[in-house]
Amino acid sequence: MYKLQEFRLTTGLSQDDMARKLGVSVSMYQKVEREAANPSIRFMEKLKQAYPHASIYIIFFSDIKSNPSKDKSRKKIPFGKKKAKASEE
Repeated sequence: MYKLQEFRLTTGLSQDDMARKLGVSVSMYQKVEREAANPSIRFMEKLKQAYPHASIYIIFFSDIKSNPSKDKSRKKIPFGKKKAKASEE
């Protein structure tokens, strides 16, 4: 799930409602939400005005995952194991 989508769902608004609240078109809001377009400074300012408690950094720029345990792209390194040394010939 995208971070902006996650945030919107906590507000209980639909994409249409959120777009109206921010004064942007629904299609533009949808593109930003699914990260197909970058938000403009104006978009971020309107979001901050509408939700002064929201952290714009966390919504748009952080790499914090909502559930890192489900992130399969991370490599697991066994605790206490060292890399095997190449045998000398």
